Amino acid sequence: MSTLRTTNLKHESSSSNNIVLDDTGKVSIATGKLYCPGVLIKKSYYEIARQTPSGGAFPADDTAPQITEGDQIFSQAYTPSTSSCDLYINTWFHAGEASNISNSVHGALFISGTNDALQVCSCPAEYWGGSDRQVNGSIQFIYKMASWGTTEKTFSIRVSGCNAINYHYVGEFATAQFSANACKSGFTIEEIAT
Repeated sequence: MSTLRTTNLKHESSSSNNIVLDDTGKVSIATGKLYCPGVLIKKSYYEIARQTPSGGAFPADDTAPQITEGDQIFSQAYTPSTSSCDLYINTWFHAGEASNISNSVHGALFISGTNDALQVCSCPAEYWGGSDRQVNGSIQFIYKMASWGTTEKTFSIRVSGCNAINYHYVGEFATAQFSANACKSGFTIEEIAT
């Protein structure tokens, strides 16, 4: 059996010790934490509440929705634990109409510091009573991005063409059925070490 005796380890390009072993056997790591690639570092859960946005819309063109367009329905500040991770955002919510205000419903995921949407999703249209179009359905985002470091940024979701979030549809338009507290949906962020 071999023994390695040392008090610190330093990468040849580093100006400070990366790993330090003190005389009591305590190991200190320069970054404060050591993660193996692929390991879940942290999982955070937030909620999107039932609400009634005003029905603002994204332009009907081939450009990315902007962070000032549509109606904001969710906002959450977030600081990653480390710059050495990927962030996996997974969320869904129900979007639709409580009255006939549009012919299409969309949602867009944003992050502060960037005007363009990270991802855009749409709802299917359903028809009730001839020309009276009712749009409703689930919008889901599954998005991966690299950590931007350990500073705070804010995720937000904006919607287009809807006036009912996390309501239920019994027959035609959205109704306030069931408890608003029981109709929240989730927004999760997972940090996976790289």
